Amino acid sequence: MIDALVGVLAEEGPPALLCGDVVFSRSALGSRAESVRRALERLGVERGMRVALLIPNHPSFVAALLGAWAAHAAVIPLNPMSSPYELAQTLGHVRPTAVIAIRATELLLNATLALEPPEILEEIAILILEEPALDTHLHPLHPLFRLPAAARAEDPKRAARRRLHRLCFEGRLPSALGQTQVDPDSPAALLLTSGTTGTPRLVTLSHRNLYSNADFIARDWFGGRSGDHGGEPRHRVLAVLPMSHNFGLNVTIDATLLHGGTIVILPRFSAVETLGAMERFGISAAPLVPTMVSAILGNRASRGSDLSQLRIVISGGAALPSALRVKLLARCPGVDVRDTYGLSEASLVACTRPYRPSPAGSVGFPVDDTHIRIVDERGHPLPPGRIGDIEIRGPGVMSGYWMRPPGAPSPFRAGWLSTGDIGWLDEQGALTISERKKNVVMRGGYTIYPREIEELLYAQPGVADAVVIGLPDKRMGERLIACIEPQPSATVSLDAMKKVCAQRLATYKMPSAFRIMKELPRGTTGKISRQEIRKRLMRSD
Repeated sequence: MIDALVGVLAEEGPPALLCGDVVFSRSALGSRAESVRRALERLGVERGMRVALLIPNHPSFVAALLGAWAAHAAVIPLNPMSSPYELAQTLGHVRPTAVIAIRATELLLNATLALEPPEILEEIAILILEEPALDTHLHPLHPLFRLPAAARAEDPKRAARRRLHRLCFEGRLPSALGQTQVDPDSPAALLLTSGTTGTPRLVTLSHRNLYSNADFIARDWFGGRSGDHGGEPRHRVLAVLPMSHNFGLNVTIDATLLHGGTIVILPRFSAVETLGAMERFGISAAPLVPTMVSAILGNRASRGSDLSQLRIVISGGAALPSALRVKLLARCPGVDVRDTYGLSEASLVACTRPYRPSPAGSVGFPVDDTHIRIVDERGHPLPPGRIGDIEIRGPGVMSGYWMRPPGAPSPFRAGWLSTGDIGWLDEQGALTISERKKNVVMRGGYTIYPREIEELLYAQPGVADAVVIGLPDKRMGERLIACIEPQPSATVSLDAMKKVCAQRLATYKMPSAFRIMKELPRGTTGKISRQEIRKRLMRSD
């Protein structure tokens, strides 16, 4: 991955990054990455070691990522919205040689390093990146990194023993990012899964894995690689998804740079700020999760915003409801809406629509050399039209989970990755997702796919988001609870919801209860957290 990016940064072209009023040329980004590389080498980082990044959406994240890769290290992107306890747990598990932070996250890092076990955390070297020109831009973010009341301050004696280095991107910097010659099969990233389906795990992706996916995105979604665009304008790609997550990392960073486009960084998502940035910077490509699409379209500012530069919307992280897709195309006629299906374990994208003409409701066809099959519980392949477990193999598929405990079940079966999702293939090979395996509800002997009910609720007036959860039930095994988030200033009638469900659904699919929630809980990627909703419902039962 990094070897291809070194070449792109050496070429002439549009800016690599825009952040507020600050513009970073390709050479400026390359020089910052080279500065990080040299600093890490002074801190003892060598080939095969691990470097953690505690940085929000910020140009320094990109420089740190490229610099660590150039130093032949594997990167662990940490979520700055995590608590010190969560961060300490990850650091203790991964044991990186160094952690890179910025001034906005330095206190959070100090609180993390104050926690046990000291024999692990005291060994970690610290690199603080400073970018004076961006301090004002990041100031509104500082309240987001508040520390829990129970977080301890670091013992000054322990802090004095720590290897601390500050790197200020000011004054004379290296002229360019040097050549790297990194082994393409060496680990490039250890990515935390979102945790919405269980305990988070670390996915090990190689440079080859990441490159295969980013190269496809650059060619197919963005229209070409850097240098082969034939004079066509390069995309300005919105970077509002968390860069610490694979969707934000591989689409908004890797693929955009390979394409030769410009990354337009927003430190956090809000519908108003995102609409303003799309208009101000002429965003032409917007990777978003469905909840972000819903918030943007439901905001009053959307009606007067000029989105004429928008050419492609990439929807991932969860299924894009059909009703929301219709609303998006009505607001932005002619925009290429790319539904995607993927997972971190496959370097993000496994299928996309419309890669080729695809039936409505499907997620399209596998990308490039990726293969999909449907199997039964024993691993026997199923014919087209039969619902079963989705398995995948291809160049983007991970080598495995980091330090999988002895005796833990392998995610692979005969070389195929088990995705944990359920669906079917049609005669042409297009994939339709029924549900995540852990979301499926078993009620009175019937198998129920919540997404079918959620699609019905999404299509009703005033509904911004909807989730259907299964809760334990002594008599039926499980019962269904429908949770609805109204659009801003909209009123949703529960009686109307019950009526439409009673008209359209089989009796056994009818939710036992309907709940209005002002705002459904979401994870850091913007995906609705079913796990948190389930916890709240269980507490209120």
